[in-house]
Amino acid sequence: MMDTNYKNDRRGSGLKMSGILIVSLLLAAACGSDDNAGGSRASQADVENAGGSISVAGWQFYQTDHQASGSVEADWSYLNTDPDILIQARGGTANILNSSSASMSALGTLDVLQPIDTTLLSNYQSIPESLRDDPTWQNANGDIVAVPFAVSVNVTAFDTSVVSEPTALDDLLTAEYAGGIGLFDTPDIIAQIAVAQGVEDTTKITQAEFDRAMQFLVELRPNVTAFFGFGEDVQLFNRGDIVLSLSSFGSILTEAIEQNPAIEWNLLAETTFIDAWSVLDLESDAEALNWIDRTISAEGQTAIVDESGAYPVAPDAIEALTAFGDPVSSKLGGLSLDEILEQAPIARGFAAEAEGDVVTIDEATRAWNDYKASF
Repeated sequence: MMDTNYKNDRRGSGLKMSGILIVSLLLAAACGSDDNAGGSRASQADVENAGGSISVAGWQFYQTDHQASGSVEADWSYLNTDPDILIQARGGTANILNSSSASMSALGTLDVLQPIDTTLLSNYQSIPESLRDDPTWQNANGDIVAVPFAVSVNVTAFDTSVVSEPTALDDLLTAEYAGGIGLFDTPDIIAQIAVAQGVEDTTKITQAEFDRAMQFLVELRPNVTAFFGFGEDVQLFNRGDIVLSLSSFGSILTEAIEQNPAIEWNLLAETTFIDAWSVLDLESDAEALNWIDRTISAEGQTAIVDESGAYPVAPDAIEALTAFGDPVSSKLGGLSLDEILEQAPIARGFAAEAEGDVVTIDEATRAWNDYKASF
């Protein structure tokens, strides 16, 4: 068992490499506002009149028929794991990359994302200001290098036939949840706990703040019974192996609720992942911006919602989410994006490179693997 007086060890642990560690090794091998005019070579007319095709590296569930109906078509290559984002950024052939709020810190060290002139995007202003103007999408020079297009909301789910709804983080430490909590198997859980404890930006989390989050997880250990992969929480709930999950994904959780209507959810100790489009190749700038602009239109957003079940960045497309009619989508559709991000702040991941007392991706991954090994 791991000593309950947790202390993050910054030395290598010799553990098997996880996806995040692979990402950080890739980084080590690498070289080094609305008014943003960036490095775009295109004019407004170029973007509006663009035609032809571009290549996109992204998650398959964001590909829609609507994207193929405009003057610019996309040839897709699919991401299969999170490290694929970095692999595509470094050596892929895509014009457009499906980046994310949690990958921006790592992508920033590669210096491959091209500045985007957002004034050339006619639908850009429809994105809520709180998301549009978030510094996550800016590079070190203040240029916008990513345009958000989809929102994945993590939720804390619980079986109300067995336990009561937790309303504070420390509720999870009580005997009511003993031996009944499942944790999504990712170091992002550490970040979520830290955010719930008041850390505003986990890419700048200090060692003391990190240790505080890990100490909470150590105290939580008697109540933890399982670590699960994407979608595996459904089976755990259905078998009665867990009574609470941290974190579940809305569209997947619906399957568990269909089997057990007593399962409910809230946004306790959660963060929200934002997917975005980034441009890798200025030679195809006009075509890329034309295609991106269509994906953030009301029609483009509705198509993405219909295909993926993600919460849209265009408010006019929220109706498509509520149209699903399931408990998770209906409840999320009743919230504005600002309300969601207030309760479940943007997931930013950990820093890719060490700077002062800041905890890095490598360190967080080692700590998470050590934590799991302590059971």
